[in-house]
Amino acid sequence: MTQRSVVLERRLVTDPVIAGLLSLPPTQELLKLSRLRLADEEPFAVDHVWLPADRVRPLLDVDFAETALYKELRERCGITVDGGLEELRADTASAVDVERLDCALGAPMFRIQRIGYHRGIAVEVRCSHILGERYSVTATFGAGVPDL
Repeated sequence: MTQRSVVLERRLVTDPVIAGLLSLPPTQELLKLSRLRLADEEPFAVDHVWLPADRVRPLLDVDFAETALYKELRERCGITVDGGLEELRADTASAVDVERLDCALGAPMFRIQRIGYHRGIAVEVRCSHILGERYSVTATFGAGVPDL
């Protein structure tokens, strides 16, 4: 699939709850980036990402329509997300999801919250709302699984 994004919001904010998840002071300035994610021009997700503004100022001028956040973080800021904690839960589409993702109210959704780390330091909080019909999760476990 061809992926593309539409930037819904990119601005500097303060958010004490998000700052706390990043182990930052409550008044720390954050870059908030919200994008509508498209696969073959069909909406499949909305991502909201918060990053410490003092570490990612070069991202303020990036056109995120055709590029990946992690690529730009690496190339412009020297930050590679090399670990994280992610929670995935099932949910249904809200009125906001219906508007942004062009889906039915109550459609199956995944809600994903991620805290991404660079060298053991939290650098990203991401909340994704993903259409269930366009997303699947595969996990492997145990030492006896061959490389796929």
